Amino acid sequence: MSADQLVAKIISKFNSDVYVCGSGFCVSNDGHVITSAHNIGQPNDTHVYYKNACYNARLVCSDKRLDIALLKINCATVACEIDANARYGRCYTFGFNYDDTCISYQDGSICTLTYNKEGAVDSLVTTLRARKGCSGSPIFVPTGKVVGIVNWHSDKVGAGGVVFRLALPCIKHMVAYEKPMIKGYIPVDTEQLSIHDILFNKLDMILNNVRGVIVKSSSINNIHANDIILSINDTPVGNNLISFESACFGFRVGECVRLELLKHSDNYSSVHKTECVITTYPVLLDKPLHNMSSLVLAG
Repeated sequence: MSADQLVAKIISKFNSDVYVCGSGFCVSNDGHVITSAHNIGQPNDTHVYYKNACYNARLVCSDKRLDIALLKINCATVACEIDANARYGRCYTFGFNYDDTCISYQDGSICTLTYNKEGAVDSLVTTLRARKGCSGSPIFVPTGKVVGIVNWHSDKVGAGGVVFRLALPCIKHMVAYEKPMIKGYIPVDTEQLSIHDILFNKLDMILNNVRGVIVKSSSINNIHANDIILSINDTPVGNNLISFESACFGFRVGECVRLELLKHSDNYSSVHKTECVITTYPVLLDKPLHNMSSLVLAG
């Protein structure tokens, strides 16, 4: 699929004489375009340049914490294919520089997959050298599928953004219902469980192949301090790719999820399965990923 069918240039008016330009990519065949939320100024004066034509865009909704916004144009579009599991290795992007209407190509590699503990949001860092206007560009892997969204850059480390695994449930909800998802968490306080903890016997009778998060405190009756949560809905948590908090982030408040855990009370001898309801939406975690002092918005 050619790049001009997948990506678009976003032009949004901020005030009487200032326009901000960014990039975006198509997520449906019906004119839905995803971009960075910080690319949007006045919703009623935002345009999408797609396949050599300029369209008035409607802001459907946005999620400022993930720094994504969904636009709708009156045009048939070609949806990007999605890979929800980002991995280390080669990547590339197509986008629009601030002062250009030609698509720009860059290639590099995904060098870091991590999360901000304060914000508890999975993120990726690449060696891509994003210029102004690249915010909202899709991050492709060699299979041609999208794994993330560019929304910031640093002169020291390159460019980065949100892992698409996190944004995908939100985008699907936005496209289907034209409103943002109300996300939440399980009321459990956890800490990463590392190999260091195991090797130095911080935890008793744990096999070296265990990955998970250790519970520090919990308000749920069947989950207690020092229990180890292994997965949520069969997705492993607690490694360097997926935090427990961000695994919860894709679910809606009121949704029931299935946890696998090792119980401290039985010396971690067997895997227990339990169900919990997503109930909590902490204000502390309600901040955009790009709200970090060392980073610069790429929009």
